[in-house]
Amino acid sequence: MSSIGRREVFQLIREVLDLSVYEAKVYLLLLAGGTLTVGELSRRGRIPKSKVYEALKSLALKGLVVRVNSSPLKYSTVPVRKGIYNRLFQLRMELARKERLADELIKVLEGFEFDEGAVAVNLEGESFKTSLTFDLMIAREEVLLAISELALNFSWPFSYISLNSSVNFKFLTPKVPPLVKYLIDNGLFERVEIKDCDYVRQPFLVIDEKITYLIIISDSGKVSSVIRVEDKDFSEQMAFTFRKIWEKCEEGDS
Repeated sequence: MSSIGRREVFQLIREVLDLSVYEAKVYLLLLAGGTLTVGELSRRGRIPKSKVYEALKSLALKGLVVRVNSSPLKYSTVPVRKGIYNRLFQLRMELARKERLADELIKVLEGFEFDEGAVAVNLEGESFKTSLTFDLMIAREEVLLAISELALNFSWPFSYISLNSSVNFKFLTPKVPPLVKYLIDNGLFERVEIKDCDYVRQPFLVIDEKITYLIIISDSGKVSSVIRVEDKDFSEQMAFTFRKIWEKCEEGDS
């Protein structure tokens, strides 16, 4: 029997299966305790029930946990070997998708020349939202936002955009986000144009043709990577790309 400790097992599970802290905790509790209810998982792991529910839903999607039809409702792990192979298959598919997207991103980035004053920053987590919100609030002329299908679930700071009444906004989107519709219907979004379009594969945003955000969305609709580029030439070319897609969508409408 392996002499590896519980802490090491926990870290190994997180690393190999790419799980969050709560997901790894719930998975270990089920491995140790067998079939358990949400309440039992919450008590044994001292985890809020809301976090247990979130972890179970995610673990089920990752092929590691199944729901047992009982009263009360219980959960158990998929057989270890099968569950791990399920998850590794998903990770390989996700990596292959990212590699395809990376090829597209490389072509885009290699097609532009950055001057010496260009600044490109990789943003993560809350730093992305903070940076984007600030840039949107100080925009002066125009904001161009191209949204893909997967990016619809992301919490875009539309309310901050609507406060900047002096700026023109254009959105390419396969579906009008509910918050945008609410803001328009209530007269809070005045200088805005929206074009229904499903040609966008990866979302991007251009602010005043000076700042560009390149946003990589995972299959689950979460932001996996964001690059903020502060460069006039690059942003002008991305704005040109946006307008070409806009024209293409208009041709499709006619």
